[in-house]
Amino acid sequence: MHITLQGGFTLMEVLISIFILVTVLSTVFASYSGTFRIIGETESQAEVYQMARIAFERMSEDLQSVYAYTPATPKQAGFGTSSLPPGLEWLRFVGESTEMEFSAKAHLSFGKEREFGQLAVIKYTGEQDLADDKPFPLRRKDVLLDDIIYGEVYGEEPTEPPAYPVCNNLVSVDFKYYNDEGEEYDSWDSSSEEGAFPKKVSVSLEFVNPSNPETPFRFSTSIALQVQVKQKDSDPW
Repeated sequence: MHITLQGGFTLMEVLISIFILVTVLSTVFASYSGTFRIIGETESQAEVYQMARIAFERMSEDLQSVYAYTPATPKQAGFGTSSLPPGLEWLRFVGESTEMEFSAKAHLSFGKEREFGQLAVIKYTGEQDLADDKPFPLRRKDVLLDDIIYGEVYGEEPTEPPAYPVCNNLVSVDFKYYNDEGEEYDSWDSSSEEGAFPKKVSVSLEFVNPSNPETPFRFSTSIALQVQVKQKDSDPW
């Protein structure tokens, strides 16, 4: 007996099936790729928001702990500018568009031998290296005033800690300073402003946007200073 099996697929049916399969797989792959891309961008943005929040919180705590010698100039307070007691000339506020240095009771200790909140000279620096035009960090450094005074009295350079990054991947930093009348300044020097500290500092940070480098992530805040004043005959620390 001879049995003939009829059935199977023609070449055209096979090609159509392959075409449909490729189309479905391409659609699924594109969908998954888009989903993973969105997840990656969301995570990247969340990291930037987190860095900006931490940076603003740190600067806010520092600027709200600034410490001044007197609301008047050192000369009006009874000292010549060149004859201040050791350390008092550091109780000041000096700022530019990309950096600022001031005295504050906001020392951060990374060792067991130091306490937090001691009087220190704090400096923020965020400046792009024009040679390589790459993203840069905003760095923070503080030196205890006790160490500075010791160095001035005994002629020794204080041991300065490294400048720790507060946030990374910046493309620009901009500090602005405001006086009592709300007037804006690109720079500030308390020694040339009748001994006054600014009343407010605004901070603008721009972070790299990996998905669109032409439109960086921009964050801004304004911080009102709460200046603690050291009177003429009181202990500064």
